[in-house]
Amino acid sequence: MFTIAATSPYFLHRLVKAYFREQSIAFRRRAAQRLRELSERKLTEFKELGGGTVRVVLTHQGKRLVRQYNLDEMSITRPKRWDRQWRLIVYDIPHSAKKARDAFRMKLKEFNLYPLQKSVWVSAYECLPELEFLASVFDIDFRHILYFTVPRLPGEEKLKQWFEL
Repeated sequence: MFTIAATSPYFLHRLVKAYFREQSIAFRRRAAQRLRELSERKLTEFKELGGGTVRVVLTHQGKRLVRQYNLDEMSITRPKRWDRQWRLIVYDIPHSAKKARDAFRMKLKEFNLYPLQKSVWVSAYECLPELEFLASVFDIDFRHILYFTVPRLPGEEKLKQWFEL
């Protein structure tokens, strides 16, 4: 019987379609279960839009968790070729945000930036998106952070050694 069915020109099409329908149903069930788990943990919530449509939205707690996860995994990517530009990061975060300032400084150390002074750092690589992300995570007004791109800095040889250029 299988041989007869296999000779049909639509057999393979129907077989593949049935296989993927089963996979799709299993995937939807797993995804729905995961969304319910996230909702129970107060990381997501469901918003009904009408017409049977539901939107899944991250809660404030969920956004914090995503930011924290991204923060732990974050690093500055080193391009294949250095563009011969230095990035100078200068910040003056108020004393009222001391914890945020200290966390910001620690992350700059983790990024392996070169400290010229306590609040003046140098990078050989583009890092503006990372700095903006750090400012948002630590709730720092970005107006307290200055970012310059300069072709030369005093003591460049020491910097080149630091960044292995």
